[in-house]
Amino acid sequence: NLQRESVELLRDLAAQGQLPQARLEKSLKRINALTLGRLKNAAPSAQAARALSRKVASAAIEVIREGELSLPLKPNGRPPLILLPDFKEVQDRFTFEGGPLAPERFVREACRAWGTARFWRAPVQTQDTKGLLKAVRQAPRIVFFCFEAMRFPGQQAVLDLLNKEAPNKTVACLIRGSWDRRRLDRRMTAVDAYGYRLCQLEAAFKTIFKGAL
Repeated sequence: NLQRESVELLRDLAAQGQLPQARLEKSLKRINALTLGRLKNAAPSAQAARALSRKVASAAIEVIREGELSLPLKPNGRPPLILLPDFKEVQDRFTFEGGPLAPERFVREACRAWGTARFWRAPVQTQDTKGLLKAVRQAPRIVFFCFEAMRFPGQQAVLDLLNKEAPNKTVACLIRGSWDRRRLDRRMTAVDAYGYRLCQLEAAFKTIFKGAL
């Protein structure tokens, strides 16, 4: 449930050193209060738990560096290319809130409020980047939601392509595996969301795209 998800999110961030111990303890107490129905004026609610998850995700988001692209990106009439992991390739290995297509649905919906964009399902395990080179070269700006390139050859293949062909016009958003930082060309703008839950994608989207959501 959402309370459990909030606890897991907090623990993940604390384990990665992105959440001070005092803040962790305070947030856990709040979650426990939600669970036990001790908050003033309310029993545990999905809305309150979701708000807490969003707050934690927003506090954790980190702009690692601004390369040749400055954040946030602004609509300029030229649709960016957004590369999203094809989570169907790993749906038997990971749990996705709302199913493996939910992250893509969320990002597509969020883009409607920001402006037009072109989407591409980037391989995770397979290394088929056929057709992507042309799209990368034509795109004015690129946002790559990177899902553990160190582990998955498909994501590494996409990252290799971007490092070679378009580092100066790419924003790399790490959504699983902070260790991928060292694999990014220094000219890339880099953001770390510390996870791929919907609340973390939302926090990343607000950081990357001006006026979104």
